[in-house]
Amino acid sequence: MNMVLLTSVASPARLMTSAKWTALCLVLFAGGCAFLKPAQSETQYYLLSSTSLAAPPGNTNTIPASFEVRLRPIEAADYLQTKDIAVRTGTNEIHFALFHRWAEPIDAGVGRVLAENLQSSTLIRNVLTDRAVPTDRQAYTFYIRVLAFEGNVNGHRGSASFEAAWELAGPSLQVLANGVFRAPPTVWNPDRYGQLAHQLSSALGDFSRFLLEVMITHAAPASPPQASPGGA
Repeated sequence: MNMVLLTSVASPARLMTSAKWTALCLVLFAGGCAFLKPAQSETQYYLLSSTSLAAPPGNTNTIPASFEVRLRPIEAADYLQTKDIAVRTGTNEIHFALFHRWAEPIDAGVGRVLAENLQSSTLIRNVLTDRAVPTDRQAYTFYIRVLAFEGNVNGHRGSASFEAAWELAGPSLQVLANGVFRAPPTVWNPDRYGQLAHQLSSALGDFSRFLLEVMITHAAPASPPQASPGGA
């Protein structure tokens, strides 16, 4: 019996179609790989910076060297409990910047900078932020609540706004003084959020100097040295 071997030969048109499908699959695969790559974030993050405090003029001997400052955890208004940078556009209108955020929560950032600022003063022996006052030492305690920490926009002009309520308690936790601090107004370019972070950092520097002056005003003077028995 004679056997006939049949072979199939693809037509040129079919080969062209197959080649096109292969090329299309390669393009889609490459595009899919690019699509799966994580997109680079356009969000920018900002940190508050500390300021070194010079000794204020006047009598600087009113704070005993053994006294310390205790800075209680900072409180913040509800709308500031976010890392988004707030921008006020009207008396009752506020929005949060889309691609500009704080690198740390506002209460944590403000507490860090105030502690660093106060610690830089030669009048402060130590700043306690996360532990109780040692029993063999006395300390003054600051309670602070941030009321405003944002940019303000009015037309094409902007400004930085910082406001905080404060209270100073003595070694026995008796209230010595309290009030509200408002930083002087500044000019801010609404398109420059790094400038806003710098200006709010400067406002915290002014606030720290104010707190230092409050300490000098209300701290008990150091006890005079005791005369030795039989001395003149």
